[in-house]
Amino acid sequence: MIITTKYHRRSERISATSDDGTRVYIPYRYDIPTFHNHVKAVQKLNTILQLNVKLIAGETEHGFIFLPIDKPFRAVTLEA
Repeated sequence: MIITTKYHRRSERISATSDDGTRVYIPYRYDIPTFHNHVKAVQKLNTILQLNVKLIAGETEHGFIFLPIDKPFRAVTLEA
């Protein structure tokens, strides 16, 4: 399960979308850090998906991507 989040500037909302197309929106809160807004969107999405996993997050151009780490993983660094 891969979850992506995105900030929507016009509507001041954060969306969280799973790789099966399930999507939720939450209003952007200016009283908490940006990353916490994205985590809150993922938490709301999880009320639908009912996942029981730990996630790691990576920043993208418009938000974050969240990946499960229920199995061992390896980090790879690419250089041009």
